[in-house]
Amino acid sequence: MTKITKFATVLTAMTCARAIAAEPVTITVRTGEYDRVNVPIRFTLDAEHAPSKGTQFTLVEKVDRDSRIARAFPAQVEHRPDGTAEVFAMVTFTRSTESDPRMELIPVINNALPSSLRTQIVDDQLVLSRRDAELLRYQITPMRNARGGERFPVSSFIHPLRTPSGFVLTEIQPDDHLHHLGVWWPWKFLSVEGKQFNGWEMQEGQGVVRGIEVREHHAGNVCASFTAISRVIDRKNYSQERVILNEEAEVRVWPARVNKLNGYFLDITLTHTPAVDQPVQVVNYRYSGFSIRGPKGWNRHNSTILTSEGKTRDDSNATPARWVRVEGETGSETADGKAGWIMMFHPDNENHPEKLRTWDSRNHDGAIFINVNPVQDKPLTIQPNQPHIRRYRLFVYDGQMEPSTAEALWRDYAMPPEVVVE
Repeated sequence: MTKITKFATVLTAMTCARAIAAEPVTITVRTGEYDRVNVPIRFTLDAEHAPSKGTQFTLVEKVDRDSRIARAFPAQVEHRPDGTAEVFAMVTFTRSTESDPRMELIPVINNALPSSLRTQIVDDQLVLSRRDAELLRYQITPMRNARGGERFPVSSFIHPLRTPSGFVLTEIQPDDHLHHLGVWWPWKFLSVEGKQFNGWEMQEGQGVVRGIEVREHHAGNVCASFTAISRVIDRKNYSQERVILNEEAEVRVWPARVNKLNGYFLDITLTHTPAVDQPVQVVNYRYSGFSIRGPKGWNRHNSTILTSEGKTRDDSNATPARWVRVEGETGSETADGKAGWIMMFHPDNENHPEKLRTWDSRNHDGAIFINVNPVQDKPLTIQPNQPHIRRYRLFVYDGQMEPSTAEALWRDYAMPPEVVVE
């Protein structure tokens, strides 16, 4: 079946569904001042307006009284235990020629379209795939047979992180730093009532981030996600281990093409809540927090670093940034033999724009280590019963990205379209 025939079938099904759907949900998408091309949106419906489970949906824009369809975007609905529902879609609008579009959430009667994304738990890892091609793995609980033995109870990290063509962009436990773990986010030093411990180098036996479980995972045609639970533990200052912070990581993948680059968005939302009755201080240090260790083969000869402020490998360390683009050679003919990622930092993060810890050409031959650090200059304090939230987005791709594209992606992340539910 051709793409045109498939689309016609979906539109026919949507038209039939409209005849039986009672009061479909209507939204207005306020696009702002910019063109929006393949931009993720999400919005929440209360329990009264949450659609039925087990049905596929589409966001449809109509152009006249005859209800002719101007365009349609697949929509994914995820139901929550409290009866509400979240809706996810990838939309495109050209602001220069259009007013804010109004759209309806329409059920599709013919649910024959299979999900292109899949999440599954395999042993102690969550595996996220698209069309049978693995995109990433998350280590749920401490990894068996880690290098370094019992001193390295490593968990709560993403590796491998792959481009759509399969190139691996991360490394874990390299020879120079056995505690580096692909995509991971531990705090370096934490302090409670003056008692400090090191949560980064777990081999010192002071602190560790211990993965507990994946609480839930979802997959559909628009995106796939999972929510992982971990504990930040002090093993130094008490007669037995003490949980200091409860950690929740929501990870969501949105496949997309951006300016002919085949890739996907990777959204990571980190929430830390004290497990103790006292404030928890994240002590200032030159590295701490959200990090990526690049692939083993990338160095100063075959990879590049560029920040939103125009800094590169040799002058980006200890500088503020809104985004960082990393690219390198893959040794493949796919996408001109290049691949990369852009890391974007949400403006609501504390101490935004966050500063970077990067390695220059003289440090491990320019190996890729990128750390986004909100406590490089000053500490932050997490109060009891007040969750501390940080948000990051990656776009992972095959090929090469222009700086203007990187800037547009960050703008869409920092200033997304506003969805108003009518």
